[in-house]
Amino acid sequence: MPDPEIPTAPQLRTLLEALQRGERLTVADALVRYSVYALSQRMGELRDRGWPVHRQMRETDGGARVAEYSMGAK
Repeated sequence: MPDPEIPTAPQLRTLLEALQRGERLTVADALVRYSVYALSQRMGELRDRGWPVHRQMRETDGGARVAEYSMGAK
């Protein structure tokens, strides 16, 4: 399998770097920290480039279920 493609778009590169640091991102996190509105689409773009992005559903303190994205092992 070829190595994952490094994104050139600044927004994708920022999200990739955050995931590589071990950050776990929800839509709210991405909006506040990185001004990214369409997190699920950006995560799909990283997956399409070969990055092991994982999605897990979790429940907030208020009871809402949200997707949380993290990076798996290469």
